[in-house]
Amino acid sequence: MAQQPKLARKEFFNVITLKVIKFIGSIQRSFIHSISQGLFPYFMTGLNHSKMKTVVLGLLLLWGIPSTYFRSKFRKLVYQTDDWKINIKPLFKKELQALFGNLFPDDQAYLKLRQQYRIYLLIYLLLFIWYKMI
Repeated sequence: MAQQPKLARKEFFNVITLKVIKFIGSIQRSFIHSISQGLFPYFMTGLNHSKMKTVVLGLLLLWGIPSTYFRSKFRKLVYQTDDWKINIKPLFKKELQALFGNLFPDDQAYLKLRQQYRIYLLIYLLLFIWYKMI
């Protein structure tokens, strides 16, 4: 079996990762659309307490899948590096300042990503609170 060049493998995994992220994004969009259309309460009325808790846990897990992608992208932008090791380092201070403050006021990519990450985390927090309230 011939070994693939490293660049080809990296491109393959990048394509697969993007397809998975797009698929999860489409599921998230359909979930948000069903809530906005008022269909979600009708879906949940037939569920008992334990089934509802299971459904919300599933939604919480599903919503958490792209968190590593968003966090990695945000950290790379904040710490201004492309090194993969930034994902495993326990650096939080600058990241929190960037999330709740304004480290780079002139950088449009940072401002857009920060807003998307804030919305993502807010929805994640709301799902978690909903799960704890059930």
